Amino acid sequence: MKIFKGSCCLLGLGMALLFLQGCRYLAGTHRALSRSESKAHFYQNQSSFQTMVTDWIAHHPNDDIAYRPWNKGEIRWNGTSIFLDGSGYLVQNGAHNGTRCESFSSAAQLANVEPADLANWVFSLKGLNVASLNVIGTKLPISQQYVQINLQESGADYGYLYVPTGHEEAQAQIAASSHAQPSLIGMKRVEQIAPQWFYFEGKGAL
Repeated sequence: MKIFKGSCCLLGLGMALLFLQGCRYLAGTHRALSRSESKAHFYQNQSSFQTMVTDWIAHHPNDDIAYRPWNKGEIRWNGTSIFLDGSGYLVQNGAHNGTRCESFSSAAQLANVEPADLANWVFSLKGLNVASLNVIGTKLPISQQYVQINLQESGADYGYLYVPTGHEEAQAQIAASSHAQPSLIGMKRVEQIAPQWFYFEGKGAL
């Protein structure tokens, strides 16, 4: 994935448009895609999902990102949240009251992420209706790690799991989870949809 470079003005304008387009998620309290729609969505965008997850593993194996447009346009990076706040942004970590920033660039820097990189990731997540992306098991041996991609929602827990090549233990565990044992990884439903790819629904999924 190429990291674009542009002026802070253009970056801010692009992010503002992105947030405005994302407001369609504000209306609902359920997941954006049904079970059948989720699977169709994957097949229609499989190459894009593969590119996204490959790039994430290569550059951000220990990071996590979330995009929640229904929650004041929230972007979360490694536990630090960036919210829309009038014409600016509010950066908050934990119970801290937050720090107001006038530009997206300064807000991203306060969250310890390069602004253009963050903007690119949010653009990718929005384009694929993704709510969050992270590697599961970062403190475990690499063979037990896999990637979890949650689809957009505001209360549900569902999406895709990807097992990188060579992660035999993760592959075996998730494959077992897809055969009537989803509780092995804390899910209520796991279904293989492609080599190395699985559809999942968490215990709170609607």
